[in-house]
Amino acid sequence: PTMWAWDFGDGSTDMVASPTHTYLKDGVYTVTLRSSNQYGGSDSEVKQAYIVVGSTPAFMADFTASPTSGTAPLTVKFTDKTVGGPTMWAWDFGDGVIPMQTCSGDGCNNIANPTHTYTRNGAYTVTLTASNQYGNSDTECKTNYINVLDVPPAVDSIPISAGWNFVSVPKKLVPGMDTAAIFGKIDVDGHSIFQYDSVRGQWVTLTQTSQIKPLDAVWLYSKKVDTVPLTFDTDPLQIPPTRELKRGWNAIGFTGFESLEAKFTLLSVQDKWINCLGFSRELQKYNEMIIKGRNDDTKMNPYNGYWLFMSDDGVIAAISA
Repeated sequence: PTMWAWDFGDGSTDMVASPTHTYLKDGVYTVTLRSSNQYGGSDSEVKQAYIVVGSTPAFMADFTASPTSGTAPLTVKFTDKTVGGPTMWAWDFGDGVIPMQTCSGDGCNNIANPTHTYTRNGAYTVTLTASNQYGNSDTECKTNYINVLDVPPAVDSIPISAGWNFVSVPKKLVPGMDTAAIFGKIDVDGHSIFQYDSVRGQWVTLTQTSQIKPLDAVWLYSKKVDTVPLTFDTDPLQIPPTRELKRGWNAIGFTGFESLEAKFTLLSVQDKWINCLGFSRELQKYNEMIIKGRNDDTKMNPYNGYWLFMSDDGVIAAISA
């Protein structure tokens, strides 16, 4: 080499072959050398946590993962959060051990932050042992951290008519089956599936990964009569959902499995709602307007979406979890 570019990890650099550098503060420093010559050849070397100044810092293994639950096959991204400059990682995902691996530079990413796919149902304990070249080592074990779930059978369905449908889900869907992919078998005849976002004041076209939540309403076209299977979350500790509404028109969903008068369905925003308008998928037209104080004993129905006019911002609560 005829040219050198040093990065000492503390903000200082040098351009000579064999420099001397003084570190002024305690810490662990990564050193990088990039060398080249007059013929265009070049290379770089990165030594992670190579220089330690002062006392050795605390070394503590830790990690996170996302997602931590879902149905098989479940692909999980693990992220190393170890403190103290690790350079070696040994992962045990609970369904098989990955041997200790060492790396430096950009090559560390897939070892320090691996992706793993679980193919069988079960609760998996994940263990990370991290260490470095100074003899520091620590182990973090998270018991039953990853939960791969059975796919429960569909227990309900949204009735779909030929033409436009203004629909909603009556309660929270099971994770992994709570996106617009539930509409995948509907022949939409080239139409988009969309929602109205009142917070941003715009229409949103849904994708396969868009979440479908209680209190949301979805516009969906179908070429023929059909159904949308639903699988509900059975977690007994669910918190009833709420949703922010804005002054003006909002598109909302009905929660629950039994029809209920509008004055009770909308009790959480009773001082702010003015009008409510439903859509008949069978007749392909809007129903009679529900007006608070006049005909608010009109029943609202499961699986339906509604337009709700608000006199002010508010938060609507589901009538069931």
